[in-house]
Amino acid sequence: MLPTNFATSRARYPQLATIFDAIEDWARANPQLHYLELGRFRQAKPQLGRAQVAVALSALVEDGILDEMIAVEAPTNYALAIASDGRTTALYESEDEIPDELYDTALTRFETDEGELVPVYRGAEDE
Repeated sequence: MLPTNFATSRARYPQLATIFDAIEDWARANPQLHYLELGRFRQAKPQLGRAQVAVALSALVEDGILDEMIAVEAPTNYALAIASDGRTTALYESEDEIPDELYDTALTRFETDEGELVPVYRGAEDE
């Protein structure tokens, strides 16, 4: 589960309290996910401003609460790619780490350059 204690960021950015509340609520509602995919979050919370969400996530990264990672959205089913172990979502710290081929959720192999890179956020302690 993603962290839900954003006290440091709340103190620095009280104007973003609504966004922090929404991220906390989303994390509690999705305890099975160890990351926040920006696209999925925005679908669940379309009323939130795109810029405010970006600033809030940047603050959480800056405060060491979240790490920004990169995932690849599969062109076959638009879900995040699965690592070669066939079980876990493939998350990377940089584009250089991304292999040439990955798998979609049906374990169909695809060329990574056919997918789309998307930002995801995970708890900084989840390394």
